[in-house]
Amino acid sequence: MTESTKALSFSSLSLHEAARFALTAALSEGLALGFLDVSLSLSRRPAGALRHLGGALAPVAASSGAFFFFILIILLPCALLPARTLGQGKGALLVSLATGAGTFLGLAVFYNLTRLELNAIQTRTLILAICLSLAIGAHRHDRARAVWTDSRMPPGIRAAFLSLPLLPVTGFLFVWGWAYRRAAAPADSPGPWVAAFSITGALLVMAAIHLAPRVYVERWLGALALLVVAAPVGMWLFNGSRHLPPAAAARTHAVHKVLFLSIDTLRADAVSALNPVAPPTPSLDSLASDSVVFTRAYSPAPWTLPAFVSMMTGVAPPVHGVKSPALRIPDTLTTLAERMRESGYVTAAIGHNPWLRPEHGMSRGFGSYDICPRDAALLQTTRAL
Repeated sequence: MTESTKALSFSSLSLHEAARFALTAALSEGLALGFLDVSLSLSRRPAGALRHLGGALAPVAASSGAFFFFILIILLPCALLPARTLGQGKGALLVSLATGAGTFLGLAVFYNLTRLELNAIQTRTLILAICLSLAIGAHRHDRARAVWTDSRMPPGIRAAFLSLPLLPVTGFLFVWGWAYRRAAAPADSPGPWVAAFSITGALLVMAAIHLAPRVYVERWLGALALLVVAAPVGMWLFNGSRHLPPAAAARTHAVHKVLFLSIDTLRADAVSALNPVAPPTPSLDSLASDSVVFTRAYSPAPWTLPAFVSMMTGVAPPVHGVKSPALRIPDTLTTLAERMRESGYVTAAIGHNPWLRPEHGMSRGFGSYDICPRDAALLQTTRAL
């Protein structure tokens, strides 16, 4: 279903039309900048907290809201001025301000210029971004005054408002999918993902150009903004365990205590419960008599570090990529300890193994990580247990 719309007049914008133009521009650019901001953050360093799409939309909502109000504050003073104050130049000035502000904020996000403390290179980049934004804004102002002389708003500007946030939204979904949902090694080429994004983006732009003259653009943008805000709120409301503090959440589990015991380089035929001719291992035999025993369990790697990473992440070495001592668990993978902590368990690790050091990422998710201590400290802790 499509809706007829009343075209804006750039020759004599009324107060209502100018305010609607400012609101539409702020919605379009705010959403685009919010998705761009989070997409760039994901591409630089994916965070484990954003593995779920609903959780990833929470920073998008916060960033989009900040950009929306910033742009609206810039446009509203011009929009609220009486038409007789600026005459026919009011519409062109609004377009110039929206274009310049959007260009500057986009460059600031892309080059990470939003921090208060900038080095010399970033300062020069900021100055260049300001100059470029002013030049583009001035160019759009001259073009608006030269072209938009009638009482109808060109369809191109409506298509731009509608398609502008769609491209960053598509890019965000592909960046998020590349960071968290691809079932391949981290070194794989992103070529198919880039091709899919390009095709999808082109189709969305074509659809926006077709729909822009037939729909209320501001309503569609408002619906998209509402969806971005409602998704993380709904996730928080319908996930009951999030309402409970960690101690209370842990009490909701049927199993209150979980012990993960790992003995490095222990062969199955060295346990007397599995090999009657092996030297006696009474403690392990007692545990085996009251446990489910798997007689055909194979290590995914022949040495400690990649094998233990697979146990902690649930993926094979070709997926997590930790195949040498210089590597660590990728931030895109959630560890068993992180899952336990998110579920409300108090997590701690005690042991002695040089391959399980924090620099390999093994300490993620543990509230207390005491690996490779001195032998006396290890003996004292073991006796206390």
